[in-house]
Amino acid sequence: MQLFGENATEMGLSPIPKEEIHNLMNRVVELISNQFIRGCTIEINSVTKAKISVSSKGKINIERAQAIKYKLEA
Repeated sequence: MQLFGENATEMGLSPIPKEEIHNLMNRVVELISNQFIRGCTIEINSVTKAKISVSSKGKINIERAQAIKYKLEA
């Protein structure tokens, strides 16, 4: 999982160090590849989401979304 493991720093992202999350994501990939599910979104924390899905061509896509919000009050 290049987007979430130690290699995430190469893309300017912080790694997600929790092994349980990596195990869950690997299990989701396994369920998708065995055609039990078509996709899954995992909200890791208030900022990071992982979306794992299968394309129309049968390839498994893994996305990482970072939602950073800034708010100013006057």
